[in-house]
Amino acid sequence: MTALATLDDLRARLTGEIALADELRAMALLDDVSASVRIETKQQITAGTRTDRLSPRYGRLRLPQRVATAVTAVVDLDSVAVTYEWDGLQVVAVPSGTGALDVTYSHAFDADVLASVAGVVATIAARAYGHPLEAGAVTSESVQGYSYSTGSAAASGGFGLLPAEHRKLRRLVGSKGIGAIRAGSL
Repeated sequence: MTALATLDDLRARLTGEIALADELRAMALLDDVSASVRIETKQQITAGTRTDRLSPRYGRLRLPQRVATAVTAVVDLDSVAVTYEWDGLQVVAVPSGTGALDVTYSHAFDADVLASVAGVVATIAARAYGHPLEAGAVTSESVQGYSYSTGSAAASGGFGLLPAEHRKLRRLVGSKGIGAIRAGSL
């Protein structure tokens, strides 16, 4: 999957330049952080079309990837089309008593959300870029009367997410209720 931020997004957040020899490392950090953000949010984030197998409850399915832009097919496990009604948001109504269904739908976040996510990803990658992996887990150092301390998340090395970054990602792409099924009737 593609990174959620570009090398230029990362450059904009660094005080120094990224040397040509370090570009591969920087791109790997963007890929790693992007994968972590996708795992954390349980969202693909980039626009796409996918098919998810979902089990309805009370005739309702909640599409797990946000923001749904179209539902193109709902079929049972024998690939037989099922009547459905999409609410234009995240819920698909199907006949009550229906078993597991394969739902094909498209999803995409708007440009503002994508830009904000890119900012979070680039910021985390910038922190990791300036913090060598071998220095991970170091929370404090002292040399001749000078001491320096970092919090545990910042000292997590590579790309630990800080609490504020968790909150911002939750606000941007949502994580509460992902995959939840809402009760109701057709």
